[in-house]
Amino acid sequence: MERMIIVDYYTPIKNSWLTREISPLHLFYCEGCWYLDAFCNVRKAKRTFRLDRIKSCELLKKDIPEEHMKTYEVNRLSENVPEITLEIDKGLYEQVKDDYIFKEADITKEINSYC
Repeated sequence: MERMIIVDYYTPIKNSWLTREISPLHLFYCEGCWYLDAFCNVRKAKRTFRLDRIKSCELLKKDIPEEHMKTYEVNRLSENVPEITLEIDKGLYEQVKDDYIFKEADITKEINSYC
């Protein structure tokens, strides 16, 4: 079983440090920052924490409740992700193609045009 953690987290809106007991669910990198999706016991909901705003972290002896994991998986799988058609310059695509948004993308048509 995975363990819960307690973090000291900086909240810019309040300009303060808060101690949060959280259940870590998913670690990911996006737009130059590392993030952690977690169930927050203070908010009683899933929240996303930026890792560079965590001052300290302590592993607790409490297991992550199974309902936190199930709720996260159900929400993640049931999110309605619309299909998007995007026209993008080939050079720009080469730079951003490894971003998680493009991981499952299909290139349906390639146009060689120069502006």
